[in-house]
Amino acid sequence: MAVVRKRGDLQWQAIVRKKGSAPVYNTFQQKADAERWAKTVELSIERGEIDAIDQKAQRITVKEVIKEYTRVKLPTLDCPSMRKAELARIEKAFGPLFIANLRAPAINQWVHDIADKPLTRSKKKLAPGTLSHHINRLSGVIEFARRHMGIYIPENPVRLVTRPKQTPGRTRRLEPNEETYLLKAAEGTQRLKELVTLAIETSMRLGELLELRWCFVDLMGQTAHVPISKNGEARTVALSTRAVTAFREIQRLNVVEIDGRVFHWAKADSFTHTWKRLVKRAQALYSEELQKVGQTPSPRFLVDLRFHDLRHEATSRLFEKGLGTMEVASMTGHKSLAMLRRYTHIGASNLAKKLG
Repeated sequence: MAVVRKRGDLQWQAIVRKKGSAPVYNTFQQKADAERWAKTVELSIERGEIDAIDQKAQRITVKEVIKEYTRVKLPTLDCPSMRKAELARIEKAFGPLFIANLRAPAINQWVHDIADKPLTRSKKKLAPGTLSHHINRLSGVIEFARRHMGIYIPENPVRLVTRPKQTPGRTRRLEPNEETYLLKAAEGTQRLKELVTLAIETSMRLGELLELRWCFVDLMGQTAHVPISKNGEARTVALSTRAVTAFREIQRLNVVEIDGRVFHWAKADSFTHTWKRLVKRAQALYSEELQKVGQTPSPRFLVDLRFHDLRHEATSRLFEKGLGTMEVASMTGHKSLAMLRRYTHIGASNLAKKLG
């Protein structure tokens, strides 16, 4: 039986009683919210979804949930440092609030605030994709509270949040000579040349390459096993002759490994700076060589090229080599054709050659 009663001038208390159990109650500022909550709890009890609500659990704050989420869940996620930054922003906005009391309007306002206010040192606003990651992280925290901490939340409020409109997927591929100069610029830098080569040859993500361990590399069988990927599934990547050569070159360096990682010297958190320095060196080499022969360097050379674009390039080359969709998916780890198409941009000149 549910009862809604006024509590003071600004609050309404909803109480749900079940025979044999302690009463369940919650307080709201609006009477309609209290009535809606009471009905939802009654239905959950009737369906056998809950026997009773732990009142102590209902008073757990977002900050407390994030602390437990960080301990249990964060180590299993890709790019933990990025996920940690997302959690920090969530905690800053909602930390003191009871997680059971989070509502879509407040979350919508938070999304609006972080979308309009630059949060990075470069003063750039968060991209729609990054905003979606923040929304997904908050949703994950709420689901963690529901499933693992015994907190009763009838419906995840993030489902009612308006998500930012996504920008079209990137179509950046390597232009003529860009790969050549990237590899030239990487010569002499510990294993960086091989890292770029393997990104292009295997279509593996940066995080997968940096976490790759020698125990998962089989040069005789020409395979590399990825035990943990972004989509949560393991896969085994076939290695081309060029990829095998790159691995053997790394072995030739005979550098003592710290933890068995192939690229133990690199970290995903700081690799952006390494990549930017490499691109600048490649651009300088390109300009210097063209000026020597009296040619004008292209102002677009290596501009706006990200390391992840090498995965786009690798995926497109796999299709251009004639591999089928399922074969390419086994290499890249994409679960659906729709996702695979986002990373696939076959050059028109290659298509023209097939047309004859």
